[in-house]
Amino acid sequence: MKFIALFNMKDNVDQVKLAEVIARRIDYVHPVKMIAEYHSPLKSPCVVAIYETEDCERLIVNSAAWIDAFDIDVFPVEDWMESIEKL
Repeated sequence: MKFIALFNMKDNVDQVKLAEVIARRIDYVHPVKMIAEYHSPLKSPCVVAIYETEDCERLIVNSAAWIDAFDIDVFPVEDWMESIEKL
């Protein structure tokens, strides 16, 4: 199953915290398969990630790693052909 995660930067994130988050991201190993990750200059969302997993608990673990800097919305998605086939 595929999921989109929208990472919205919290208001309390300053330049020092942002530098810490970037350094942490460099070494971070995702507990789920990452399909893509996109960054935006906006604070909301500043990161859009696409994940694939059958274990939703791992998505929670992934989000928990970033709750100090981001509010995160995660929701399931299907590609166009998967949706058409179900119809």
